[in-house]
Amino acid sequence: MIFFLSSLYYLVLGLFVLSLYFVFKKKKSILKKIVLTCTGLTGSGIMALILWEHRLPLYGAFEASIYIIFILCLTEILFWKDSRDIPIVNTCGATAFISLFLLIYHSAQPKTFNPDFFMYANPWVNLFFNLRLTAGALFTRVALLYLAGLMNENQKSRQEILFSSARQMLLAGLVIFLCSEWAGSWWCLNWLGDSWRWSKGFFKAAIIFLLVMLSCHLPPSLSRNSRVKALTGSLPALFLLWIIFYH
Repeated sequence: MIFFLSSLYYLVLGLFVLSLYFVFKKKKSILKKIVLTCTGLTGSGIMALILWEHRLPLYGAFEASIYIIFILCLTEILFWKDSRDIPIVNTCGATAFISLFLLIYHSAQPKTFNPDFFMYANPWVNLFFNLRLTAGALFTRVALLYLAGLMNENQKSRQEILFSSARQMLLAGLVIFLCSEWAGSWWCLNWLGDSWRWSKGFFKAAIIFLLVMLSCHLPPSLSRNSRVKALTGSLPALFLLWIIFYH
């Protein structure tokens, strides 16, 4: 298990480092192959977790990163459907950059799955944590698209495509996040006997919701500034990743 996960980690890390070279060379076809390969590798890691641990990726830091990278690569591939006006080199570069950041975070940490415990048998626990992790991955994709948009600041048509896609992904991530909170409410109902108990967890969830609303309801004077739009659109990802990895 440890050998498999370590090999997976270093192989994906090496491929993303290599992809940065091809971003510089603007080799779109090679970048696509690297992203496809990383999707397969991280997907195999998720399947290994499901088969060996009999559960979904939840809150272990290493497995969370593998799952987030898998979603980032998968959404990148789906983004290629209509690549006529989309700067794929930039989006692949942003995917590689964010994935490398997550992987380097684990460079000095054990490459293992989170130890199992009894609550993983509860379906509401699985839904709550996994949907929250999925929302975190989609919010990270939003930040990635805004980053790619800033890289195309001199080409307004391309930037508009990227920013529009980022907004759509932000709303999709919010829906999944709210589904996660709904599952958590049912978990609380079954466990504590009350579906509403205000706590710091609910407070943090409210902050994420408000950050998404902030990004979607900027005043016109600020929404026309691409850097302000990119910053506010990236805040939900930054805050939720902080919760996942540091809380």
